[in-house]
Amino acid sequence: MSKEKVLKIRDSLKAVYDLYEEVYDLFFTTYNYEPDFFEEYIVAYLMGFDRKITTIGELKDADKWIQDNHIAVYYDKNAISPGTSCLTVPVYPQNISKGVFHPKVIVIYGQLKQSNKKAVYLFVSSCNLTVSGYGRNKEAFACTEVKSIALAESLVKFIKALESSGLDTHNQLIEYLMTIRTKNDSVEFLWTYNNKGYKLLNYFENNCSGDLIVISPYFDENGPKQLLELITKKKKTTLIPAVDGETYNIHKNDYLELLKQEKIAFKELLNEDSSRFIHAKIMKYGDKLFVGSYNFTTAAMKGLNAEAALVFNTSDLFNYSVKNISENRFLPDEQTIVNRDESGADNNDIFVIFTVQWKESRIYIKSENLEQNELYSLRIDGFSEDLVSNLASDVDLEITTNLANKLLKHKSFSVYNNNICCFKGLINEIDSAEYRPEICCENLNESLKEWFINYDENNSSNKQSLRLINDEDEETEKVLGISQEEIADIFDNYYLISKALENLLTKIEEARNFLREKGPVAQRKTEQFWNRYDKWKLAKDKADRNLYGYLVTKPGSIENILTFLEKEHSENENIDIVYEWLIIHYINYALSQFPKNLIHNEGNKIYKEKLALITVKTKNLEKDIEKALRKEIHKKYLDWVTEEFNKRLQNV
Repeated sequence: MSKEKVLKIRDSLKAVYDLYEEVYDLFFTTYNYEPDFFEEYIVAYLMGFDRKITTIGELKDADKWIQDNHIAVYYDKNAISPGTSCLTVPVYPQNISKGVFHPKVIVIYGQLKQSNKKAVYLFVSSCNLTVSGYGRNKEAFACTEVKSIALAESLVKFIKALESSGLDTHNQLIEYLMTIRTKNDSVEFLWTYNNKGYKLLNYFENNCSGDLIVISPYFDENGPKQLLELITKKKKTTLIPAVDGETYNIHKNDYLELLKQEKIAFKELLNEDSSRFIHAKIMKYGDKLFVGSYNFTTAAMKGLNAEAALVFNTSDLFNYSVKNISENRFLPDEQTIVNRDESGADNNDIFVIFTVQWKESRIYIKSENLEQNELYSLRIDGFSEDLVSNLASDVDLEITTNLANKLLKHKSFSVYNNNICCFKGLINEIDSAEYRPEICCENLNESLKEWFINYDENNSSNKQSLRLINDEDEETEKVLGISQEEIADIFDNYYLISKALENLLTKIEEARNFLREKGPVAQRKTEQFWNRYDKWKLAKDKADRNLYGYLVTKPGSIENILTFLEKEHSENENIDIVYEWLIIHYINYALSQFPKNLIHNEGNKIYKEKLALITVKTKNLEKDIEKALRKEIHKKYLDWVTEEFNKRLQNV
């Protein structure tokens, strides 16, 4: 028997996306949403990168791609994961009245390459927009082209339910779907949302009969018996729970009672890699196959949650392999059943929407379920001061220059009640492409540092990185099978390089030939910088978390770079002073980014002393270098750069 081919939703999504000449609309729905995962492994992948977005230029291209493809993400208000994304993704938190927002749907609409015709493809799955959903877990998904009137009408109603808050973001897609008139009942789109749509239990009662097979990772606390009693037309029943850690999410007593009274067959899916959690949700009832987000729980089946599934009315291709269930893996009756998909769904929690309207230069903050006589504050993540100190009612703020700079760099916010975080959300930006300020360096030093230390037009690996690479990112790459290029120097969320730098580089390129012969010595000497840069490896291949190596070991440690610079400065009369300035600038940056949190106990006293000594030496040497820079031959060059930078800064 041939081995079944395993498909990955991300690869399948890319294959479908590549069918299009132009995409007019592409939106996602998810329960849990990880913004940094979406940026690094969905947006970048669909754009054609086999790695993360790492440069400022790529980031700007990605923002434009998001706008051109009309990207939108809908997620449950309580299921946002913290992240460091810098992309401007339109996001819409969903507040479900009695349950959670749980559908995992992707819709792509555009013009196909080969036929030049318009088409809509619909993905429905069990995959959240997370590393686990697209990499760690075993999931189930289905995809179909929307070609029938029934499928199109159901999708239109689902989209309008999403937009019931007053948004009109998918009008072009809806207009196209309404033109589809072909009749075909082989595939249906089933969904529920805040008492709209079609409840799965009702669908079972009105449309299904025969053997029932349920593959679900989660069941109710009171067991599956209550739901099975409501499914009246079933014959033979097979329940296939997932192993969650070391156990199934069914109590031992429920399992034994169902075996005895209901003659339920319990099975376990074969899983060669036990470290991968089976998160798939599949049900087969008679000839109908359901693939989507429905767990075998009351909240899902009775329509309390927002859910979605594709229903295939001929299911001959449904194959699965099972083994006998292990009785000792059922939960003791006193142990609580955990359903991660529906946990934390307290609908009395506060709900805050943070909208930036760049055209109007205003911020609108709306909140629900705030407790009276309680003090709430709101803070943009990444900053210590409160944006709103008393979130007692809806807020309307003007966007100042300082606030605009914060919004360029950070896309999430937190709400605090008595200094305890009680809500996290994503900032939604409107009209960002047309009216948002240009990204801009904050000062001359940043502009020079970006050019000299992080820019090389012939070596893209030396370009500026956006954020730290940490252990979690390495794990992400591992489970997704994605390799990332080594980045020359790692900075944390550095979102400041701008048109100012672009203008500088343009000016330098235009004046290059003239300056080579007639310009100041410092300008000519910088042409030779990259050879020496490579020799001394000023930018490390990766952020070094080893204290000893970072400070004192060869060849690229701070101490050895400093020792080299001291010797050159004192002994070499012909030293390029701008080159010295570049090195000292790098050392200062390295010291400012040094992981001081790692020096936290008495055992690291030697490193504290070493760091203090290096800092003193650096400051003393910097004074001498700055003094030398003020000589006339170099001052002319620095004045020219300063002038060009300030011209751009005034226009931002």
